[in-house]
Amino acid sequence: MSTVQLSEAEKVYVLHGIRDDLRVDGRSCEDYRHMEIETDVVSNTDGSAKVTLGHTAVLVGIKAEMGKPRPAQPAEGYMEFFVDCSANATPEFEGRGGEELGMELTNTLYRVFNNKRSVDLASLCISPGEHCWLLYVDVLLLQCDGNLYDGISIAIKAALFNTKIPKVLISEGEDGGTEIELSDDPYDCVRLSVDNVPCIVTLCKVGPRHVVDATLQEKACSVASLIMAVTPAGTCTCMRKVGGGSLDPESIFEMTEAGKRVGRALHGPLVALLSQEEALGQKRQKVKVPGITSDWNRRALLLLGGGPPAGGGPPAGGSSCWGVPLLAGVSLQQQSPARKKPLKKDSGSNSALERLQKSVNEIIIIELDVLKEPQALQTVCLRGVKIGRKCFLFEPLLKRYHAASDDCNALGGVLGSPNTADENRRLAGYIRENAGDDDAAEVWLGVNDVVTEGLWVDQTGAGVAFENWDVSDSGSPQPDGGAFNIV
Repeated sequence: MSTVQLSEAEKVYVLHGIRDDLRVDGRSCEDYRHMEIETDVVSNTDGSAKVTLGHTAVLVGIKAEMGKPRPAQPAEGYMEFFVDCSANATPEFEGRGGEELGMELTNTLYRVFNNKRSVDLASLCISPGEHCWLLYVDVLLLQCDGNLYDGISIAIKAALFNTKIPKVLISEGEDGGTEIELSDDPYDCVRLSVDNVPCIVTLCKVGPRHVVDATLQEKACSVASLIMAVTPAGTCTCMRKVGGGSLDPESIFEMTEAGKRVGRALHGPLVALLSQEEALGQKRQKVKVPGITSDWNRRALLLLGGGPPAGGGPPAGGSSCWGVPLLAGVSLQQQSPARKKPLKKDSGSNSALERLQKSVNEIIIIELDVLKEPQALQTVCLRGVKIGRKCFLFEPLLKRYHAASDDCNALGGVLGSPNTADENRRLAGYIRENAGDDDAAEVWLGVNDVVTEGLWVDQTGAGVAFENWDVSDSGSPQPDGGAFNIV
């Protein structure tokens, strides 16, 4: 997580202010910073929201897709979470710097939201054991200035409030099977209930007291934090302690009671604000940027994997397809407006010019934020699973190698393969999770030595960086024993 370095004098200043219930920015210990919430901000999702908490900005998009219920919960839908720590948020997230934090946030979101106590998962079921709605929740950190858990949970609740799921009509087909028809009317949809959806309240222990919505400076002075998921009724559904310091029982009790109190006070104004914005409808003001379309198209890059049997034909059970959707990116260079030297006029004219210049600067900042959001979203996977900087989507259609390759190319992608042992392990787990009862499911890897025998490359022409082939049957260092050209 993004951190700051404070001198001892600065830490003493922060500690003394919190001790006297007067923080550096003027808040009391249980006050939140200024919060801004905007819903329906991403056009190609079923629900979205952006939350700005102080200088922490979070963007959430929710995509609803039809799938098969999990065997353990045949009458419920479920949610999939992914958190992307954009390098724009802080330089510490560049490269793979944000992966560990993203995984930690994702695991916490699963515990908080993906259960029937928080979200009415039964309402996502279409036909028990056969069809259900899957909600893919993608979280993008745009700016980081502390208290990520609270900002993300508020953004998720706002996005769930904004989510519109198409109404489904189930009828019996001529052959006796079930036919499912989705309504074409964008207004004929189902809304999710957020009555029991919790919000996360993070309390940081700083000196003898605890604070809510800590900034990075206050976090640097904290020894430990308590993360709580609190429902509108004040019930704590999830709790975990983070940080290297310890908390005594008395402090835990005080922090728990404070978290329940703050959580109850947070839900009422939040739902009222969301309802108020929803009532505005199309009257909500949106900033339009000349030359940039508001509907950002998506381009699918499909990575397919697996191995064929001898002869290059389909395996005994057929082979499955992998896919990865990526948002098409647009490189936007942001330049600060050149400042002109003010003209020498009377004091009244100067005052008017200063007000005009301030208004122009505010509009430019808003427009630049609008430009940054679609650009940053290019690393978000709205479906499937993201591994490293690639997204994978399991497609359970049986195809021959060339047919699978042509279909992937038609969708704007290529057959692909894992490049590391970690990718291989996580992809194998993803296959097993989505292949259902077919434990022997095989998938095409997109690896071949068509050009030069023994020189294996992927479909981009790059050499194979990771080899985990079973050569026990052939005794050859090649995956096919040297007989065939595709894997």
